[in-house]
Amino acid sequence: MLTHKQRLENFISSHETIAVVSRAVLAAVALLALTAVAATAPNVLSLLGDTISKRKAQNAFYGLKRRGLVEFVREKDGKETVKLTIKGRSKIKEMDLDAITIKMPKKWDEKWRIVIFDIPNRHTAAREALREKLKELGFCSLQKSVWVHPYPCEEEILFVANAFEVLPFVEILEASVLVNENRLLKSFNLV
Repeated sequence: MLTHKQRLENFISSHETIAVVSRAVLAAVALLALTAVAATAPNVLSLLGDTISKRKAQNAFYGLKRRGLVEFVREKDGKETVKLTIKGRSKIKEMDLDAITIKMPKKWDEKWRIVIFDIPNRHTAAREALREKLKELGFCSLQKSVWVHPYPCEEEILFVANAFEVLPFVEILEASVLVNENRLLKSFNLV
C-alpha cells in the first residue's frame, strides 16, 4: 500500500489533466511570488491563458490548498491572495530540479567541468542528494566529492547546489587537461 507521500508524488508527476493543471497553477503562483506581484486568483488564471478552464483551475487551487502547497489569505482590502507555503516552495524546487538537463553541444570544446564539494556532516542528506543528481546529469565520479562532465554546466550546478542549500560548499572548475582522461573520454564517447 502506498503512503500518502508516495500517492502525492505519483499524482504530481503524473500526466492526468488535474495533475498537469495543478502543476501549471503551482508554477503560476510561484512565478507571481517571484515577481513580487500579489497572486490573486484572477491574476493567476490570466497567466494560465485559455488552455485551462476556470473550473479546472479552481479545482487545482483547492487541491493544492488541501495538500498544503498554497494558502489563501484575505487581505485588508478584501481581496483573496494565493501564496506558496514552505511545502509549496519545496515542491517548486523539486519540479525545477527534475527538469534540469545539461545540453550537449554539436562539438566538444575539449574542456572538462569539475565539480568538487566538501559538505559538512550536518548536511549529509543534501550531500547524498547532490551526488545522485550529478549521476543523473551524467557526471563521472573521480572521487566521492569530485565529479567531471565535458559540457558547460555551471548554471545547472549552481541551481542544483542552491536548491539543496549547499552552494557555499561547492566549487566548479574548468580544466583543459586531466592526467588520466582516457577513461573519461571513453565514458563520454569522445574518442
